[in-house]
Amino acid sequence: NSTLRTGEISLSKIILERWKGCLMVLFDRLRSTGQDATRLIEEAHVLEADGKLDEAMQCYLDAIQLAPNPARAHLNRGNILLLQGDLNGALDAFRTAIQYKPDYAGAYYNIGNALLGNKQPGEAAESYRRALEIQPDYAEVHCSLGVALKELGELDPGIESFQRALEIKPDLAEAHTNLGNVLQDLYNRGTALLNKGTFGDAAAIFRRVLGVNPDFAEAHNNLAIALQELGQYENAVASYRQALKIKPDYAEAHFNLGNTLRGLRQFEGAAACYRRALEIEPNMPEVQNNLGNIYKSNRQFAEAEGCYCRVRFFRPDFAEGYCNLGLGLQGRNKL
Repeated sequence: NSTLRTGEISLSKIILERWKGCLMVLFDRLRSTGQDATRLIEEAHVLEADGKLDEAMQCYLDAIQLAPNPARAHLNRGNILLLQGDLNGALDAFRTAIQYKPDYAGAYYNIGNALLGNKQPGEAAESYRRALEIQPDYAEVHCSLGVALKELGELDPGIESFQRALEIKPDLAEAHTNLGNVLQDLYNRGTALLNKGTFGDAAAIFRRVLGVNPDFAEAHNNLAIALQELGQYENAVASYRQALKIKPDYAEAHFNLGNTLRGLRQFEGAAACYRRALEIEPNMPEVQNNLGNIYKSNRQFAEAEGCYCRVRFFRPDFAEGYCNLGLGLQGRNKL
């Protein structure tokens, strides 16, 4: 009974061929539909670039109806909604994209951007981290995570995120800019502590800054000031010299180094620093005054008098300059 007769075999072949034909038609239609959806998405990109957001939105909506997997169209639709100020609509679109494509790192990235723009850095950071679980080498996400962490006050992890972004993509301008900004924030925090007299904490912050950017001349200078106040004079001298190695025309660092050397009774070195500072920036009464004091100590009264006169010229209200000028004149028996 299991043996098929010739007629039955022919009928089976016909049925099989028809099924094949139906499947081919179905595949062709799916292929055509997918191609149509891709064409619509590309057309929408052009319209979006031209600022025709409503027309672009319609193309994305049409693509969603045609595409076998409309994740990309939902993502782009969300971008337009975000541009139009519809945060909730954008988030819904991005999350719908993830429903169709659970490993869609770009959708998690866009969710993070939307939340960050809405001043929700904590939730944004979570979304960025989810994107990085899927795509660890996504430089732009590392950079945006750094911004979110900075907003949360987590500066060190933020710096690490910017550095990671630049390891992956060294020419990522946004990461360079943001890293510079967060280092400047740290530097400003250290400077505030320095001005308050919290020298140990200030020194620690400047060292953190220099650990990331060792060519930050101003941070070397301020670290040296903190070290000097802490009594670490030789270390202060080394930091000033490093600042000047990076930035040779840094008049303030020359002045500060001169003050430290004068405190160490290295008067010739101090005078050389003062003179170099004045070559760079002649209008520095404090430098003229200190250089005059060294000349006066060496009984070089004429040179001292010249310095004190320049102090009076640049800052008529600088009382110490007048006092020193009087002492200098007294030393030359001009009183």
